[in-house]
Amino acid sequence: MRSSVFGFFALLLLAVPAYANVPPPEPEETVREAVLAYLENFNAGSADGLAAMFADHPYVHVLENGRLVTAGRMGVREVIGGTLETTPGMRMEVVGDINVLMAPSGDAAVADYTFTFHVRGDDGNEVQLFQGVTSLTVFQGLQGWEIAAIHTSALTP
Repeated sequence: MRSSVFGFFALLLLAVPAYANVPPPEPEETVREAVLAYLENFNAGSADGLAAMFADHPYVHVLENGRLVTAGRMGVREVIGGTLETTPGMRMEVVGDINVLMAPSGDAAVADYTFTFHVRGDDGNEVQLFQGVTSLTVFQGLQGWEIAAIHTSALTP
């Protein structure tokens, strides 16, 4: 009994320094995680979750194919939320890598990725409608990475 207790504490003493020396994730990886969280909220149909990821500032904007779709966090909630509610089953999927370019200060970045866009057809099966590219401009806010702008470009049928 005494040797197993001693063994447990010896193992614990060896593990704690190794855990303490784990470096924090690279900023690029935390930006990728924020992009994936955006996609998870979109794919879950969570308008509130999406809106919460945008900075609470009227300058925030959403562009599609070079056209302003909406501005401000509440605009994001209303426009994207309305689309999610009227078209259930929409889904975006990343194709390839999420590319991240960090600002030298480390508190802002641009992330871009290629995606496919899917909806449910009349028969209930998922159909890919188009493929496009999205660029997100993010900055380090009080709640983590916040989206300042998003621009999606795609050729639609």
